[in-house]
Amino acid sequence: MKNKLLLATSLLLISAGIRAQSVQHATARIFEAQSKKLSRIVLVYETGESEVIALQAFTFLGVNMDDVLVENQKTINKLINDMAAKGYDVEQMNTTGESFFYSFILFGKKLD
Repeated sequence: MKNKLLLATSLLLISAGIRAQSVQHATARIFEAQSKKLSRIVLVYETGESEVIALQAFTFLGVNMDDVLVENQKTINKLINDMAAKGYDVEQMNTTGESFFYSFILFGKKLD
């Protein structure tokens, strides 16, 4: 009985280990700032390929801040939906910032 339990436990651990190794990750760093050079999304895939997606810079004078934030949010939503279409799920996301917004998204893609 002990041998069967040990074998079953071993198979479960091996299966869990194989499953944990069959996930690939991509990361996205999102910068929203007053500078056009800084306002962007930097996306890196598990292969090392990368792309930079432009975002609108926001200013506090002369521009409707809501319009800029909405347009940037549309771009971020498009990124998340495009990644989902490629088989990625959002595994983790966090945001911080005072003078600019910084977000980090970890995408996971399960391999079959």
